[in-house]
Amino acid sequence: MTSSEQRTDRPFRVGGVPYRVGDALVVGLPADEDLIVDRAPPSDLVTELRAGRIDAGLLSSIELFREPGYTAVRDIGIACTGQVRSVLLFLRTEPRDVKTLALDRSSETSVALARILLDRHFGATIEHSRKVPPTRRPDEVDADAVLMIGDAGLCADPGDRLVLDLGEQWMEYKGLPFVFALWLLRGDDEQWTRVLAGKLYNGWLSAKAAGIDDGTGGRIQYELGPAHWEGLEAFRTEAADLGLCERTIQPRWISVAGQASA
Repeated sequence: MTSSEQRTDRPFRVGGVPYRVGDALVVGLPADEDLIVDRAPPSDLVTELRAGRIDAGLLSSIELFREPGYTAVRDIGIACTGQVRSVLLFLRTEPRDVKTLALDRSSETSVALARILLDRHFGATIEHSRKVPPTRRPDEVDADAVLMIGDAGLCADPGDRLVLDLGEQWMEYKGLPFVFALWLLRGDDEQWTRVLAGKLYNGWLSAKAAGIDDGTGGRIQYELGPAHWEGLEAFRTEAADLGLCERTIQPRWISVAGQASA
């Protein structure tokens, strides 16, 4: 059997994120005999997609530059131009004085972005970092800076800490949009890849028509264009300079916006 035949004899299985900011790309997907949708944090979805237990995942964008063999949907993702509201760094000192860092273990892209901004934008020297579970009380974490994302970031009580919005800080640093997540697919059969990418895009169109509220007041952008791709490449360069991803991986891209239907 061809890889296409092997995949069409069972439903597509895709993984979305369990945050409101991901709803626009997940809730419109049809839950029928052809498509099964599960939700998990981006870091867990990486494991599932690498192992072949899902066919596509709404993954942290840095994963595209860490593992070869992905196809990424070019038309949609989770991005911002400036303030994002759901990816926040809570500081008990000035950014340049941060030495200890606690990182939300859910998203590798946000972790990399925090490291880039602290190192390259603010000139901090991180002596120790660790991953922590999501919390809405970052002031209770013993670290100079605490990264929280998604619903935890949106709803966190900053206490006495200074709050930095990482989308806003990236814009100050590079003057470009930032892409946090993309639909990544594994498989080398062009036909099934295009079929699944079309389903993912049509899911976004359905959610857009329904007016899904992601809780960010319109800060999140889901339709991607040239400025977003430029920002993504700038992020890859910065991350590679710090050893956080591979510099030479050349991922495949697929665009289905002109072929999909609402």
